[in-house]
Amino acid sequence: MSDSVSDTTILTNTADFLVDTLTTAITDPVASRTTKVANSTFVSIKHAGIPLLYPCITVQIVNVTASPSLGAQTESHLYQITAEIEVYSKKNVYRADKLAEQVLDTIRTYHYGTDSAISKNLWNPIVLSVVPVIEEVDFKQGGFEKIHRRIITVRYNYVSGGGQS
Repeated sequence: MSDSVSDTTILTNTADFLVDTLTTAITDPVASRTTKVANSTFVSIKHAGIPLLYPCITVQIVNVTASPSLGAQTESHLYQITAEIEVYSKKNVYRADKLAEQVLDTIRTYHYGTDSAISKNLWNPIVLSVVPVIEEVDFKQGGFEKIHRRIITVRYNYVSGGGQS
């Protein structure tokens, strides 16, 4: 599993935490995924060069903001880390919605215990939006097909400094 988020790993460890958590919590609906498309994964970092086989989920950190220091003579700051989790389905809207519901449930429930958000120094997850997108994609030999996406924007808080690793 991923390492805890620290001052020097805010982006990478947050993304890794989300990928690992979603991979553990949501069953891949495609049996034998890697035999169908080599190196394909169900949940991955967006634009990581991994071939996509639908349905799939991608994760990307899209914004990080920091507060002024949390007090006099401290280097601690409150960071707000915003991630986009994109759920893709080639078959239909229903499948995209069902996977998006599983993502939302995972974000809602993975706060405590081993390998949870809190154990990784991530606090107060807030789902900011769920946006439906339908686009036509040219699959060359297969022609144009509709891809149904749900873009889930979620924000976590991280407190820097203060002796956290």
